[in-house]
Amino acid sequence: MRNRWIGPIMGVLLLTGWAYTPAEGDARAQGAAVPEKAQAAAKTAFDDVAATHWAAEAIEEMARVEIINGYDGNVFRPSNPVTREEFAVLLAKTFDLESVTDGSPAPAEATFADVAPGRWSFDAIEAAELYFPGDAESSGMPVFEPKAEATREDVAAAIARTLGYAAATHDDTDLRVFRDAADVAPGVRDAVAAAIAYGIVGGYADGTFRPQATITRAETAAILYRAVFGPLETGAGTADEPAGRPDTAMPAELITDFSDADGWYGTVAHTGDVSRIVEGASSIILSTDADNTTTAARLTEAALDLSRARNLMVRLYVEDLERLSKFEVRVSADPAMKAYLRFAQTKWQLVEGWNEVLIPVEAFDAEGDASLERVMTTVQVSITQRGDLPVSAVFDALYRDYAGKGKVMIQFDDGWSSVYSKAFPMMQAKGFSGSFGIVTDFIGTKNYATLAQLDEMYAAGWDMFNHTATHASLTGVSAAEAEEEVRAARAFLLRHRMARGADYLAYPYGDYNEATVDIVARYSRYARTVTGGYELDPPINPHRLKAIELVNGIEPAVYQDAIRTAAREGSTVIFFLHRIEDAGEATSMLHTADFQAFLDELDAQRGTVDIMTVSQWAQSLAH
Repeated sequence: MRNRWIGPIMGVLLLTGWAYTPAEGDARAQGAAVPEKAQAAAKTAFDDVAATHWAAEAIEEMARVEIINGYDGNVFRPSNPVTREEFAVLLAKTFDLESVTDGSPAPAEATFADVAPGRWSFDAIEAAELYFPGDAESSGMPVFEPKAEATREDVAAAIARTLGYAAATHDDTDLRVFRDAADVAPGVRDAVAAAIAYGIVGGYADGTFRPQATITRAETAAILYRAVFGPLETGAGTADEPAGRPDTAMPAELITDFSDADGWYGTVAHTGDVSRIVEGASSIILSTDADNTTTAARLTEAALDLSRARNLMVRLYVEDLERLSKFEVRVSADPAMKAYLRFAQTKWQLVEGWNEVLIPVEAFDAEGDASLERVMTTVQVSITQRGDLPVSAVFDALYRDYAGKGKVMIQFDDGWSSVYSKAFPMMQAKGFSGSFGIVTDFIGTKNYATLAQLDEMYAAGWDMFNHTATHASLTGVSAAEAEEEVRAARAFLLRHRMARGADYLAYPYGDYNEATVDIVARYSRYARTVTGGYELDPPINPHRLKAIELVNGIEPAVYQDAIRTAAREGSTVIFFLHRIEDAGEATSMLHTADFQAFLDELDAQRGTVDIMTVSQWAQSLAH
């Protein structure tokens, strides 16, 4: 059982990285995204919180979801300081912390000398003790100082610990930007650095953090709101903003940034639009038209020796995927292109926006007497439209010999109970951990995993990620409903301390469009589609990740080749599936024997690839 205790004074507030500067009124709250339900309120729930108050939106939303309470007389007292015991109550209620008296007798002795059983805040302080500890006393028992005012470093460190962020190693780069960073207490320095790194708290306009400053009820509401319900402080980029490549060196040799390419047929132009450039100063745009359903551009005098190459990698931006049939890359030693090597990729292995496509040299088809043993002098790229409508694509760069370490992720969508009863022990036997996409409203219903089962899997190293609240197609509901689907599911994971994978999402049914991607990017750093393919690290289009589905009756060669490709080319392959059953015809299930065969193959190739959860993969991108 959970939450048998309820603090009688304040309810709980939830997270935001906003920092209030009394002299300036609204130092960082401005510009933050707020749920439409909060925006629509004509007045706040409390008489002393005006709609124009800098934290009104956070306070209002917390009241709406019945987490926060006020005082008699319908007042909130936003400027009042928060005591340590009040914050312990807020922390415990926000994150559903277990009370020591929840269904069991109270301990014979309290943890803290100054917090006795029977005190109104006793259960919350005991429940939060691991995350919000007291101070050691030389005379014996530690003390909590319940009536002392909570400080900014107290709050930041406690939230980071509760969410598990402080467990990872964080340098203090983000902390050192503040002029008073040295004032942060040594015992909480790592946790405060983690809180800053994750956007839980920020600083002030004067460049200070003010770690020992007391924190008000309004500030606490805003900080807690942001941590759980608010959008991310920073996103990983959208379709128009490549997330990983501009600041990350490509582990490959550049062949061309297409600045010297010329049109061959169709409409070809160069662009200096920075949203369409990752490498160099310009990219080349290919557009089909009524006279040319295929458009091509060429680079001549390339002098490209591919005889010992492992692969090529092309980066392109697809403007309207539904209008595209395919793109091609051709290389030739013949300027007249009578003989050439050809690689084609259809729209079904592409996503809208940025794509990075790895081309193993053995994937080229030879036309005429073309051979890799000859020095290629011409490189051609082309696009072909699908149907009668014209299409455009931007080619940014072509590389050779991409080198990385192959990675494999195993992800399960929806939250089926068979993942707990079958896949979980089968993977444990191999020493593998997976990632579980949870539809939070399904938890504990028939055929779906319970919260206790998810807790067990999480404790064993599995990640839980966002698969929305009700599994609604995000393209089939309003923008407000789509945002609530994403926001509510992420908040559930965070409130139940399953934070590791909470910033990763899988689109229900694989449905997404530009509008839903923008919504998802506010609450997730990465999002997965059902488009088949591989990813390079870091992904160029982090909210349109490609994956390979393990379906009923899958041929073993599909996953065998995928694992070997990832190992050989240094790419990442995401395998996703739904449930494991001993028998059945549904395409969404994988038979137990087939899943065992998949695990056996992965085990046999264990040394060639890294097998990761979504959080381990995300952490690997930062190194």
